[in-house]
Amino acid sequence: MPADVLLHLQGFLTDVTERRKAMMTIQESESRYRALFEKIPVAIFELDLSGLGRILQRWHADGVRDLTAHLADHPGEFVALAAGVEVAAVNETAVRLTKAESKAHLQGEIAQLFNTQGFGVLQRWLESIWQGHNDGEAEAELGDFVGGCHHTYLRWWMPRQAEWLRLEHAVVALVDLTELNRAEAALAAEKERLTVTLRAMAEGWSPRTRAGSSSS
Repeated sequence: MPADVLLHLQGFLTDVTERRKAMMTIQESESRYRALFEKIPVAIFELDLSGLGRILQRWHADGVRDLTAHLADHPGEFVALAAGVEVAAVNETAVRLTKAESKAHLQGEIAQLFNTQGFGVLQRWLESIWQGHNDGEAEAELGDFVGGCHHTYLRWWMPRQAEWLRLEHAVVALVDLTELNRAEAALAAEKERLTVTLRAMAEGWSPRTRAGSSSS
C-alpha cells in the first residue's frame, strides 16, 4: 500500500453553544453596566485599595492598634495612606463635577481637589475601614480644577473580605448638593422677607388703626 494513502481520520467535536451563550450574556451585562456607569447623573469613582490595604496591614503588624492616635502622632504618614488609594475609573459625571480636562486628568490629580474638610472625611473613612466597616456615608466639601467648591453627599461601599484589612476595591458615589443648598438658602431668605412683610402689614392693620380710620 502506498505510504501517502490516508487510511483513516479521527476528530473530536465539542459543543460550545452554552459557553457562547454565557459569554454573550456576560458581555451584554457588562455593556449595560458600562452605559449605566457613564450616564447616571451621579459622580462615581472606582478605587483600587490594594496598596492602602498593604500599608494598613503593615502598620497593624508593627503594633498599631489605634489608627486615630497613630495618625495624630505621625501626621506625615497620612500622606502615605492617601497615596495608597488609586483611582481606577471615573464616569463622565465626575469629570463634569470636578471641571477636569479628561478622565485621565481627574484620576491623576484628584488629590488637588481635597481641602481641609475633605481630608478629614478621608481620615474618618480610613478609620471606618480600620474598624471593619465596609460602607458608609458623609457630607464633604470637594473642590474642582477651576477653583470652585462643591458641597457633596457621598456614599461608599466595598466588598467584605475574609481576611481583615485585605482590601481590593471600593466604589464611591457623589451627589452635588451645592445648587440645592443655594435654592434652600434662597427659599429661606424669601420666607424671612415674607414673614417680615406680613408682620409689618399686620401691625399697620391693627384694631387701633382701623378705629382711627373709622372715626375720621
